[in-house]
Amino acid sequence: MNFSKRLTWLSLAMILVSGWPAMAAEGRHKIVVMAFGDDEFAIVDIAKDTGKLVSVQAQILPNAQIGAVSEKNGVISIGLKTATGSETFEGKPGKDGKIRGLFTFRGTSYAAELVPTKDEKVAEMKSGQVSQEIFSLMRENAQKDPKTRAEAFRKLIDKYAGKPYAASIYAQYLSLSDQADMTEGDIKKTLNEWFSSAREYGEKWYDQSRGNAVKALKGKKKAAAGVLLDLAQDLDKTLSEETDLETKAEIAAVLSETARTLGKSDLADGVDKRLKGYEVKLDENYAKKVPPFKPLKMAEKKGAKPVVMELFTGAQCPPCVAADVGFDALGDTYSHTNVILLQYHLHIPGPDPLTNDDSVARQKYYGSEIGGTPSTFFNGKSDGGGGGSMAGSEGKYKQFRSIIDSGLAASPTATVDLKASRKGDLIEISAKAKTTGKPGEKAQPKLRMVITEKVVKYIGSNKLRFHHHVVRDMPGGAEGMSLDKAGTLDQSTKVDVKTLRGEIEKYVSDFEKKSTFFGTKPAIDLKKLSVVAFVQDDQTKEILGASSVDLVESP
Repeated sequence: MNFSKRLTWLSLAMILVSGWPAMAAEGRHKIVVMAFGDDEFAIVDIAKDTGKLVSVQAQILPNAQIGAVSEKNGVISIGLKTATGSETFEGKPGKDGKIRGLFTFRGTSYAAELVPTKDEKVAEMKSGQVSQEIFSLMRENAQKDPKTRAEAFRKLIDKYAGKPYAASIYAQYLSLSDQADMTEGDIKKTLNEWFSSAREYGEKWYDQSRGNAVKALKGKKKAAAGVLLDLAQDLDKTLSEETDLETKAEIAAVLSETARTLGKSDLADGVDKRLKGYEVKLDENYAKKVPPFKPLKMAEKKGAKPVVMELFTGAQCPPCVAADVGFDALGDTYSHTNVILLQYHLHIPGPDPLTNDDSVARQKYYGSEIGGTPSTFFNGKSDGGGGGSMAGSEGKYKQFRSIIDSGLAASPTATVDLKASRKGDLIEISAKAKTTGKPGEKAQPKLRMVITEKVVKYIGSNKLRFHHHVVRDMPGGAEGMSLDKAGTLDQSTKVDVKTLRGEIEKYVSDFEKKSTFFGTKPAIDLKKLSVVAFVQDDQTKEILGASSVDLVESP
């Protein structure tokens, strides 16, 4: 046997004796997820195609067990099976030997690292510390000039440079580019810093970071506009077939808007054609999936006291999803004579373009009973509070139904004879309110009127595409109009839709001067409108009676 053959057989023998080459991640490692800080989700012992779970954050990964472990084409994959599903880390070693990648948690991917350790137990979660630092900075600098705010965010970026959770700080900083008069050089330098660190966690995280940068710079008209156009065009071209439609639509919308801002109408027109197709498909998919349950249909209950359900929510509020979807399903369950739905939007936890002065005034009316969003009231009584994800929407729907069914057992203690019509841009409203008995000495019955829009399309950060029965105006004012001593009031008013649209546009425009809205601002269509009138005792907050009328638009 010649030398080369002997060497080949010797190499094969060594492999058979020692086993296959070790994984790059063999040994004990922490899975550190970097969504809002350096959070240790689990500690695992890894060997070739196998692993052992040493420690885990039980509240995050309940009943966790090790799943498939593999290394293929340099990518290390570690699966964790939990009571709520399967979560996976995928990453590969960088030039510095550190293993970086993504941890997919409940369908969302977060930057993560595989860090060698000898520890036996995961450390306490610390992500809240970084979030609190960001929110504290925002509060402390809220009233300061834009340049001072930008400088504060720049210092925080320097503190967390290279960390994936610095993404939200980069976004806040860049969102001030117009107001702080940043130069094109400042913006490009910041983007290069952001993207160079993001790329270390893989192309998917890099694309996600670029998408977040596009959103942060959206609508900017000064030095950022040219940078944004180049960034959006580059991202639009490089998105793969696997990229979800939602992301494609978001990037296309920004590209179209920016192109028009810079006078590039031909480019914008071409993008708009694709965008329209994306939106149609997304709306179709949404309608098939939301709500994720089948609402029941209840027969109308004659003579029952109508239940006015008021939902205080926010399009930037993820925990509001369950309440919002449960609320929407009620419209398919009850007749509008039995249940009247009112949805007030608030700037909680972030700016919401569906908010208006009247919705904020209504929040103040209930005061401390509204601790946040979502908050729900049934005939003026706080009940059914709390939120959740889409998976919890059926539970909220059933909870709301239980409260409503109980309320429908009562008889009204006030009546409202409501008439309303719309001709062109003119809405005429006539309401005659009367309590069933003379009001008590301390009672403060007031008539309030509301104009709602049946459906408004706006995709906020909580990803709900449609919002229903949105309060657009309270004719006569949110403070209401007092009934006389006999408990009666005859009130008529007119609303000019064109004027109302202008007021909404002004509110949104004024608010936008100090903050930035998520995504594309909603169109102010004001087409499918309803008028609601109710009598509420301000002494007890109880709604005594109510009525609603759908407006049929005529030329």
